[in-house]
Amino acid sequence: MTIALVLTLASLQPARTATPMFLLDSNVNEPTLLYRVDPASGLLTTIGTVSTGPVEMLGLAAVNQNLLYVATYDGSILAVSVEPFSVTDTGCTGPSAIVGLAFSNGVLYATEERTSTLSRIEVSPCKTTRIGTVSVPVDGGDIAQSGSGQWYLWTNSTGGLYRLNVTTAVATAVGATAQGTESGLAFDYQGGNALFASSAPLNAMVPVDPVTGTPGTAAPFVCPDCPTPFHHRLGDLASAPLSQTVPSSQTVATKTLLLKNPDGPTARKIQWSVKVGSPNGNLVNGDPRTNGAALKVQLDATSQCFEMPASGWSPITTIGLKYADPAGANGPVKMARIRKKTPGGVFKLKFIILGKNGAVNVVPPGTQADTNFFIRGGDQYCGSTVNGTIKRNDAKTLKATSPAPGVCNVTACP
Repeated sequence: MTIALVLTLASLQPARTATPMFLLDSNVNEPTLLYRVDPASGLLTTIGTVSTGPVEMLGLAAVNQNLLYVATYDGSILAVSVEPFSVTDTGCTGPSAIVGLAFSNGVLYATEERTSTLSRIEVSPCKTTRIGTVSVPVDGGDIAQSGSGQWYLWTNSTGGLYRLNVTTAVATAVGATAQGTESGLAFDYQGGNALFASSAPLNAMVPVDPVTGTPGTAAPFVCPDCPTPFHHRLGDLASAPLSQTVPSSQTVATKTLLLKNPDGPTARKIQWSVKVGSPNGNLVNGDPRTNGAALKVQLDATSQCFEMPASGWSPITTIGLKYADPAGANGPVKMARIRKKTPGGVFKLKFIILGKNGAVNVVPPGTQADTNFFIRGGDQYCGSTVNGTIKRNDAKTLKATSPAPGVCNVTACP
């Protein structure tokens, strides 16, 4: 069989479309409506009426592109099906005055503005856990999680963007404050992990730089199918990954998987290295310089996606590609490499992820670890500790080596 190194743009699958993004528009004693929104152009498409009133609804979260959750201001959690459109009261009640809502790992996270509290809500069976008081006053705004797992908070009390620790409720300012008044936050996961905000005063979508917190050029809302000219009142913004065709899979033997948690979040580290001896059928298939790449690490029921945007990748002559971000400008991934020198020759992967550069939530100990490196527009590369050797497994360190799994045990990042 002939093996070829595939690095050309011609080898790439078609570029992905933007992430489905939804806008909730509401006000007290007025109807609450749901729209699909194009974040770049501000184009709105009406989906349906969530409520005719009188309670305003300021929380919206997307489980996927067809299931959304809406939080009313009195705390009721509604389930919304996008197609066919329907609204169902889940019977679950969270805190009142919810203004920020997001879905992650099977639960809702909510911020409320009366006491500036961050809570975790399990919908079925219904259970609300108070995480703590957010370290900056919550006034409107929203919360959202990036593709790399980093959480963000916008609060209108300061008009600024913050990184949010959803374990401790500590918010850390990203940049300057007094940057505007926003009703919602959402990431375009398929569009380079770009961050957008919805603005009622501007009646527009606003790109926000997650590194500096600086808003960009606003795109005014346009609603061709609205009966009257649209003007955003209050509400929220949410996005969810697209359902994509599963990329081609390559399974790889793990030389070393190391998860460390020696002394708190900033000391955490993940390292995954792969070395598949010659001969083998593994290929470098895809070019992350076009659409970026992501690594998912899962330990038992806990998983996290680590983003590596296109701008951080560069070639290793003609044998592979490397990613470098030593200061953590784009998240916790410090470096990554994928390489294969000759057809059939040794195939290598390596990743180093540092807690000091961003949130690392996958920590030891655990029973089974799985990895999935996905080059967007290319292949996914899967490893697992199944049938491997666990050399150490305690509260501070998990270290393992293992053969290639039979199949991918964890899905690729969106």
